[in-house]
Amino acid sequence: MIDRLPEKALPKWLADVDVGNQSSPFPLMDVLNDSLYYPSSRFDGSPIRHLSGNIHSFIYADYGVTSDELEEEVKTPGFLGYHKILSRSVTEKELTPNGWQPPPPTPTSQQGTPALYVLLIAKSGTGQFLH
Repeated sequence: MIDRLPEKALPKWLADVDVGNQSSPFPLMDVLNDSLYYPSSRFDGSPIRHLSGNIHSFIYADYGVTSDELEEEVKTPGFLGYHKILSRSVTEKELTPNGWQPPPPTPTSQQGTPALYVLLIAKSGTGQFLH
């Protein structure tokens, strides 16, 4: 078992953040590269506490948390001892510069067809998933 993960060097994009320039372009691909995505995270700082230094970009997403609640959590008492260096809204265009058009799923031979997959869930489960 590994007692401690090896630390990675601070990425150039993060070292070059200009905290005084809130209108600089959002470095989407840099932020996403080697990041940790945490849906329904609320204010759980465990990933940051355990992986900081090995991961430099933590993407928290939670529809149940407002931006005001997040700002307050970061301010008092602070988010696990960290302090905010920059905060700004990110536009939909910055997050999806080419628009949002997810490709349709393409089943593989291991997955079967989507219709068969749904049937298997209905047959092996209690049926509670099909409403």
